[in-house]
Amino acid sequence: YWWRWVVLLVFSVNLASNNAQWLTFSPIADVVRCYYGVSNFWVNSLSMVYMLVYILCFMLSALSLDRLGLRTTIIIASCLNALGAALRVAGTGRHYFWLLLSGQTVSALTQALMWGAPSLLSSVWFPPSERATATAFAGAISPQFGILVGFGLGPLLVHSELTPQVCGNDTTKTTDPESSPFFGQWQDDIYSGLFYYLLGQAAFSVVLLAITFIAFPNAPPTPPSISRQLLEESSSVQLKTL
Repeated sequence: YWWRWVVLLVFSVNLASNNAQWLTFSPIADVVRCYYGVSNFWVNSLSMVYMLVYILCFMLSALSLDRLGLRTTIIIASCLNALGAALRVAGTGRHYFWLLLSGQTVSALTQALMWGAPSLLSSVWFPPSERATATAFAGAISPQFGILVGFGLGPLLVHSELTPQVCGNDTTKTTDPESSPFFGQWQDDIYSGLFYYLLGQAAFSVVLLAITFIAFPNAPPTPPSISRQLLEESSSVQLKTL
């Protein structure tokens, strides 16, 4: 079924989008630290929370895939991705860092759900001759593309020529940008860039959620291989026995 490539693309874009959200703030860490008035620890926590949530919740992926199936798991993950992105938009104001971190935490649950799915997706949708390609594309290439986007867009969209005058060059401590005479213009520049950057990510995530809901079936009409057919028949017999 040619639709398997659509399914692979939808999954891969979801994972790439989530990885882009993961590293949104890493390439602009100095600006984020100065804008929100927080320490380097809290700026780093915007990315570290992904790893913490994954360690604590990695079993969610296996449990969800086993009990809810591939389609439901990916839709839930896509919903969490969109919700996290929306919370981040709400956290654009200087005094709402906690909302920004909350959004990152919710989005991190998406990663915990999706990282266990590439091998199952390739097994359910692809014949043996294409499974290695499908798994590599979904589990390796798409996350790297998301990381590339995350690192590339941030410095282009969230910047100001006044940053050195407002924040200084010391990245080891929290400074008070309000003491600078250039603060008002700098704050407007950073807020505008950050708001539209995060809003764009959120809008993309919502559209992607709709596409996932429409274009991501749980399985093809017939298994792609004899081994998959035997596995499904065996599972069906076990369920009937229970």
